[in-house]
Amino acid sequence: MVRFLALLNAPRLALALVAQVALERAANLCLKQPGGVGEAARLYQRVANAHFQAFEPQRAADALCLGAKALAAAGNFEGCWALYKAACNAVYDGSEDVAQVPLKATAHETFEQAVEWCLSSSGGAIEPGSLFVEEAKILLPRLAAVARANGMEGPVNKVCAGMLRRFPPKKNDPLL
Repeated sequence: MVRFLALLNAPRLALALVAQVALERAANLCLKQPGGVGEAARLYQRVANAHFQAFEPQRAADALCLGAKALAAAGNFEGCWALYKAACNAVYDGSEDVAQVPLKATAHETFEQAVEWCLSSSGGAIEPGSLFVEEAKILLPRLAAVARANGMEGPVNKVCAGMLRRFPPKKNDPLL
């Protein structure tokens, strides 16, 4: 029965793969055009939706990260953060035990990119208490859980060290 269902889904998955490739190429072309960044971000979102339909959350997260980078280059911080947040939620939303989630070997990189972007941009105001620094603090436990599940302690240590260098903790900091 399972093989029969897989055969029924095969054409749909093949069509989704063709659509993903076409949308990704179109998004890459939009990035090269003047003023095409917004359209590229929308196309990357469509690529991510196609990956979700094909049950490929990590590839969806990768597409959302590409869209986020495009929006960051255009200075759209809120849109960039929305895509990074969606990418992290696609990989691991924290609602269940990380051991129960099928993670790819590069799952931690999605969180690492999002946290590093938050720390480097912080919406133009790099100071403790700014929106994106607070969002980075919220993502850190999920980054740690995903990295540990994949046996990758290095990314957690690297991001935490960068955060501590930029924002030395105060005595009453909840992260201590």
